[in-house]
Amino acid sequence: MVETNQSVLETKSLNDFEICKLIADLKSLNTYKQSGQVRVVVENGEDYYFNPIENETQALSLVLEFKVLRGYEPYDLLGFHWYIHDAHNKVHILEYDYNRVNKRISPQKAICLAIVGAYYGKIDNVGEIESLVRTTRYVLPTA
Repeated sequence: MVETNQSVLETKSLNDFEICKLIADLKSLNTYKQSGQVRVVVENGEDYYFNPIENETQALSLVLEFKVLRGYEPYDLLGFHWYIHDAHNKVHILEYDYNRVNKRISPQKAICLAIVGAYYGKIDNVGEIESLVRTTRYVLPTA
C-alpha cells in the first residue's frame, strides 16, 4: 500500500484504492480505509466514500478542481486523452488502444490517472509509476 509520495515512486503498480487515496491526499482530505475503499471524514457530518473512478460526480469535480483537459490527437490515430496542461509531468492518458477499437479504461479512471501522473510521476501503464520526469508522453493503458 502506498502511504507517502516517496513510496509512490518506489512502488511500480497501484490499485484503484491507492489511486483514490493519492488523490484524496492531494485534496488534503482526512481519510481512512473501510471495506477496501477510501472513506472521507466529515466533521459534524456523515463520512462518505471517495471513489472518483466509479463515481462520475466526483470525477467531474476533479476535472474542475485540477483543470484536467480532454484532448484529441489525430497523429497515429491516438484519439482522445486526458491530461493536466499546467502540470510539470504532462502525462496524456488514453482511453482506447492504438487501433481505437478497444476501450481500455473508463474516462473517470483516465482522469484519475492523469492527476496521479501529473503530481506523482510518469505512468507507463494503468496504475504503474516509473519515475518523476518532465516530459510530454502518451500512455496506452494495458488491460
